[in-house]
This record gives sequence, C-alpha cells and structure tokens, in this order.
Amino acid sequence: MSGKKDVTDLKAIDVKYKELAKKNHPDMAGGNTETFKKVS
Repeated sequence: MSGKKDVTDLKAIDVKYKELAKKNHPDMAGGNTETFKKVS
C-alpha cells in the first residue's frame, strides 16, 4: 500500500487549509467571512 503517500497528501491538505483560513479570517486585513465559513 501507499501509506506514505496518504500521509503526504494529508499534510498538503493541512497546509493549504491553514493558508486559506489565515488568508480569509475575518480578523485579518482583507478577510472574507463567507469564504472563511466555506473553508472551515
């Protein structure tokens, strides 16, 4: 099986999620509440 690949994919998803959440957080400059809700 490709257990290592699965872990890599999960890490990539985690990194992208954190990036989008930070970018769209309502408390950040230029944050978008609706997009943040979709990401969360």
